Amino acid sequence: MTDRVITTGIAEPIENNSYTIHVEDAYFLVLGFEVNKSPLTNPNFEEDMKKKQIEIKRKAKQIEETNKREGRSDPIPTFDMPKGVYSSVTFVDDHDSNITAETMFHRAQEDPGHTFMYLVKGERATTFFSFGPLVSDPHRLEEYIESQPPPDPISIYIQTSAVVPYRPQDMFKGINMGEANRIRGLGTPDYRIPEKTFLFKKKISEEAYHQIKAQAEKNRAEIISGSKYYNVILNNTCAEEVRNDVIGDAIPDLPYGRSRAVLTAVEAINPYAFYDQMKQYAAKTRYIGEFV
Repeated sequence: MTDRVITTGIAEPIENNSYTIHVEDAYFLVLGFEVNKSPLTNPNFEEDMKKKQIEIKRKAKQIEETNKREGRSDPIPTFDMPKGVYSSVTFVDDHDSNITAETMFHRAQEDPGHTFMYLVKGERATTFFSFGPLVSDPHRLEEYIESQPPPDPISIYIQTSAVVPYRPQDMFKGINMGEANRIRGLGTPDYRIPEKTFLFKKKISEEAYHQIKAQAEKNRAEIISGSKYYNVILNNTCAEEVRNDVIGDAIPDLPYGRSRAVLTAVEAINPYAFYDQMKQYAAKTRYIGEFV
């Protein structure tokens, strides 16, 4: 039989057994990208498009044969293989054809992509900024219409006299929902992103946090008031607003996200180039991570 062992201990007041750790607030910038129509984020994109093209051609042939056999006129589906949304192209010098250069090119007409951002203090998300055309976001458009008085004729004229011809069928409660206001028109700083997004979370200084926060709130107010418009022609768009107008020089070494875009002679900040450069930046920078 084992002998019973008696142990004794000294009870300490609870304050002697506890301690407090003070953790300073940590500050983060989160950059989000919707850039799904490119091998950048989908290595199988081109193969998926080829499979889609084959499938649609098969369906088109079946419908065409049925129409011919049964005397029907059902519409025949078509599919145009998209060009590379973001890819390397070779430029030839205007004055010397022997001088060439490789550069990245964003075909925004195929897919513009989207860039947004938000700030985090501690574990709490604070300021959100996602700039897009109001008419392309049904939820935000409905909120806007409900919050506004009925438009007067002058307001309707402003909405309809854009760079794209006015079409009566595009009007909804005084708002032109056609291509006109997708190119230049009212914006929203809370543009919804329905597709898969890729995020970078970067630790920043308290000073950078407050500088970006102030600029985000300033730009949000300008967009909501209507004094700042969404404008594709002047590249007053999502990526340019986030990188140039909101972040600015608060993080000096952050990539600017520029590449040739739309026309080969134009260089602009755009979501695909910004994401591509952020991938490279994250690979060599501490305190930054990527997640989906």
